[in-house]
Amino acid sequence: MAYIIGAYTSAPSIWKDDYNSELEFYEALKSDVNHIRGLEIPFLGDKLHPFGDNFIFDQLDDSWNNVITAVPASFNMSKTDIHFGLASDDECGRKSALKQYRILNDIVRKLNDLKGRNTISHIQICSSPTQIKDRVSVSKDSFLKSIEELLSLDWDGAKILIEHCDSPKHKQEFQKGYLSLNDEIKVLDKLKDQRMGILLNWGRSVLEGRNCNEIIKHIRISKDKGYLKGLIFSGTAKDDENYGQWMDLHMPFKNESCPHLSFKNSLLTKENIMLTLGAIDIKSMDYLGIKLHPLPHEDFSPRERVEINKYALVTLEKLLAVAIT
Repeated sequence: MAYIIGAYTSAPSIWKDDYNSELEFYEALKSDVNHIRGLEIPFLGDKLHPFGDNFIFDQLDDSWNNVITAVPASFNMSKTDIHFGLASDDECGRKSALKQYRILNDIVRKLNDLKGRNTISHIQICSSPTQIKDRVSVSKDSFLKSIEELLSLDWDGAKILIEHCDSPKHKQEFQKGYLSLNDEIKVLDKLKDQRMGILLNWGRSVLEGRNCNEIIKHIRISKDKGYLKGLIFSGTAKDDENYGQWMDLHMPFKNESCPHLSFKNSLLTKENIMLTLGAIDIKSMDYLGIKLHPLPHEDFSPRERVEINKYALVTLEKLLAVAIT
């Protein structure tokens, strides 16, 4: 099987402005890693890469079918506008989010024209902004209204998936604090549009529930409704020196065979991955993928960053073969 790689979180540019290191990373990724369906590309609000759109356009293999996540744009904009987001009840914040998605729509069509084919298969959106009591109001109705406007745009055949991020739960701290999965599903129920679906991120579901069973719960809820179209394996930890406690930092797979790349506290163990794969219906899904972020930044060369992704894909391929037999 071929997989989506969220390579941007393990690329050198995630922490330093070094063009040559970035180029080395992507060249090694393409030459050394098998089973790549395409990249998960971040939309940053006005472009797809810190070095500009053309840089990432040049790194994409012509045969790949890629996806774009708009979560980074929402996260970046929330730093200056707490009302920014598709689910915002503040009309200015909601309209600002839609304006950015129109910029993304232009970029998608530009890329497809450049490649001579529809190279973007899915757009991953989110139900931001962060819910802040007595300050920021969000709702299913606002999110539904925004999605209806997004669907009116020409995405060159790309599907639109709601990328579920953690939602507020009881009194515990949260990372993103967007709409609950149940609310996102209720929006899809109203839309009844085959171009829509749900994308789950392993680590975000786990940190939302503070346990590894939460992702299984989210899979079952989404799958039973026929909405689960994508799953990204991205890790977290109960407690780790570099990754903190229940943080959304895309901790890599636990690797017991390589001390330097072990990530010993990662909850993305082979056992937990197998349980997750056993819960999905792979035939009804559009893609599986990984998104990994090695920390501390300075400890990993471009080649080692590629090796972390390579190990994850090899592991995933082996476990999936067992899970579907």
